Amino acid sequence: MIRFIYSESYHLIRQEIELIVNDFKKSDSSLLNFVCLRGKINATELSVGISAAPFLCDKKLILLKNIESENDIKSIELLAKNLENVPAFTDLVWCEIGKDIEKKAFFKKVSKNKNISFQKISLPAGLALNNYIEKVVGQYGLSLDKKASFALISGLGQNFDRLISELEKICLFVKGSSRSVIEEKDIRSLIVGEANESIFKFLDFILQKNKKSAFCSLNGLISSGLNELYIISMLAYQFRALYLVKELADKKMPDATIAKELRIHPFVVKKNKSLASKHSYLVLEKKILSLYNTDLSIKTGKLSPGVGLDLLVVNLVR
Repeated sequence: MIRFIYSESYHLIRQEIELIVNDFKKSDSSLLNFVCLRGKINATELSVGISAAPFLCDKKLILLKNIESENDIKSIELLAKNLENVPAFTDLVWCEIGKDIEKKAFFKKVSKNKNISFQKISLPAGLALNNYIEKVVGQYGLSLDKKASFALISGLGQNFDRLISELEKICLFVKGSSRSVIEEKDIRSLIVGEANESIFKFLDFILQKNKKSAFCSLNGLISSGLNELYIISMLAYQFRALYLVKELADKKMPDATIAKELRIHPFVVKKNKSLASKHSYLVLEKKILSLYNTDLSIKTGKLSPGVGLDLLVVNLVR
């Protein structure tokens, strides 16, 4: 049996490999007949390995992982040719991670082999993504409230592997806190906390009216997996925090008291005070209103998220 499994997600491929290996363990608990190969492959040596009979077992399992990037097309062609004569006692599983794998030259060569079964593991989306998140959380004996789920998907829904990685960290944190429900505050404190420095830089460029740097910073945020509506919500949060810190600072309130009153870190208070002191209440109010109007336009379908966010940045840096 020969299987070619591919996906954009490292997590989904890893999960599938674990299922395959665990199933093989039922007949070979010591995994004496299991071989995992990655990187540059010697097609001749692989051919010998494929043909060699298993030791004290009926089957052997050979796993090839992400070999396309490390091998030239000629090596792939030779490998594909060797896969035409795989004995019945050898199960070979070839896994590749990446986008548009079907369009790559090596895939077209390999797909000509009628002995290979192909399996594409697609990224879950919509309701399927919600269900998958609940499944992951359930494995830790936890549940996730709706606001937390929305915050997680809004923030990292465009980057599935990072979403799952961050979710697993949050599960461990909540479990360690002797709680059973993941709340929105957990998502915002643990995930948004990591993005705060980038958001601050983005905000700083906007307030400096540095359009070029603002758009470079925005591209970085998008590349990190944050979607447009989430970035807008974070900007709105930061601008409101600026406004409130300015208001309390003007009342001569100490930084520690401001931090306690607004439930934010004293370091954030210090940064916000520095930024807010350079801008009037009227300027901050106009920017907050602009954020609200853009958010509404996107959610009502008047603007696409990408166009809406670009126009918002142009408006904010004026």
